[in-house]
Amino acid sequence: MRRVAGGLGLPTGALGNLTTRYARQFNQEHPDIGDIPCFCYAGNRRETYLLRVAGAYIRNVGQTPAERENDGLVSVASASWKPLAEAPWATDHLGEVGHTLAPPRFASRFPHLEALRRVIERARLERG
Repeated sequence: MRRVAGGLGLPTGALGNLTTRYARQFNQEHPDIGDIPCFCYAGNRRETYLLRVAGAYIRNVGQTPAERENDGLVSVASASWKPLAEAPWATDHLGEVGHTLAPPRFASRFPHLEALRRVIERARLERG
């Protein structure tokens, strides 16, 4: 994507931060902080048409099942720098926070508020 954007004269900004290499380096340079709970979550379906296209690309270039399974922007493998806190959510990257680009409502069918409540509750229980 950086090459395409650069070739079109578009600024690439933080696109380099979206690579596996950058994420691996970031995780090495920023280890967990003792009593702050960290959990991984992922999605594995596409609701938004544009994310279906990106998701198909990820499925085609992934070399393992976890690299192919994705939410339209991030593979489950990339989202899993630790074991997942729960099974991948049945939605895409936008649906994880309640959105979609599909008219007329532009709202995901995924119960994102329920999922976010589980995230908060898990962190609260972990902290004690």
